[in-house]
Amino acid sequence: ATNSTSGDISLVNSGVLDVTGISETGGNISVQNTGDLTVSGAVTDTLAGNIALTTVTSGDIALNSKVSTGSGEIDVTAAGAITENVSTGVLSTTGLLKTVSATGTSLTGANTVSSFHATNSTSGDISLVNSGALDVTGISETGGNISVQNTGDLTVSGAVTDTLAGNIALTTVTSGDIAL
Repeated sequence: ATNSTSGDISLVNSGVLDVTGISETGGNISVQNTGDLTVSGAVTDTLAGNIALTTVTSGDIALNSKVSTGSGEIDVTAAGAITENVSTGVLSTTGLLKTVSATGTSLTGANTVSSFHATNSTSGDISLVNSGALDVTGISETGGNISVQNTGDLTVSGAVTDTLAGNIALTTVTSGDIAL
């Protein structure tokens, strides 16, 4: 889907869905699916629009391509797990990346987000690999471990909690300070 002026792009679907590309200028992007959702083509908002990718009731989200917006928020909410292809998946915004999952969030591609907030409610880990200054505004984990690896300064401005006995690792790679 392409929108080159104003207005939003919105899709509500049921069944397995493969998003092969969305280009938006001047509005927001919303994809809501009941069932698995795969992003195999770039989802891009060239300005400051928000991007929401959601599975409702059931379904995992597989990020196999770039999802980016200027300064808008990227929300990824899965009834199951959120995964990212390490070679081709990229999340990029100078705004907030917010994830909600039930069975884990694994974002280990070449991400460049400025803020991160994550919740995982049942099982699986929360992991993020990122480059650039990063502010962790909060992470709530139930049933797994937490790992944030950042190249650049890492600030923790919100609570990072694991309600069970999981490990929490907040690290800077090659450069950057950590402020708690």
